[in-house]
Amino acid sequence: MRGDDKVGLLSYWAATTFGSGRWFSRRGAGGGTVGALLALAVQIFLYLNGSGVAVVAVLALASFVVGWVTVKRGQAYMLRRWPEAGFRHTGQTTSSDTGAVNIDEFHGQMLAGLPVWFVDWFAASEHFRMVKGIPALVCLFVVFRLLDIRKPEPIAWIERRLKDTPLGVMLDDTAAGLAAALLYSAAWWAQYAIGR
Repeated sequence: MRGDDKVGLLSYWAATTFGSGRWFSRRGAGGGTVGALLALAVQIFLYLNGSGVAVVAVLALASFVVGWVTVKRGQAYMLRRWPEAGFRHTGQTTSSDTGAVNIDEFHGQMLAGLPVWFVDWFAASEHFRMVKGIPALVCLFVVFRLLDIRKPEPIAWIERRLKDTPLGVMLDDTAAGLAAALLYSAAWWAQYAIGR
């Protein structure tokens, strides 16, 4: 295997979160949900093992950097090996974000779940009625996926503005993850302010 093929293969594995973007379909249909579910599984594991918010934040940042660096090469490698992967589930061809590239959804879910650790840290009292812990992570998964799929403004604007760039692939999911995190945080602060 040539050197550039090795880099392409490594980029493919990173951009598809260890190949998970193609687990259910050769074209990668459902790959984004699989990537977000993998992030949710990692978050649940970290939560159950008492890992701090710093670990989750580092994983969120690392997944962004890895995605930004590997999406273009990983996509090119995948399209050379499996040309049918360039077709979206809608039948359109794509040059930047096929369904199999799911490191962006992994990253977005890691961001969406960050406030759960802060809520546990700030609100340790039992009388606090906010959804916390694993149920909150599952709720944030659903909210993140809805925001990522429906793409309300400004998420849609980011995708349109930076279309077909590795940064654009990552930033729309960053925006969806941040929006989910902000919605959860706003609900927490509202309940905290009312409950005082």
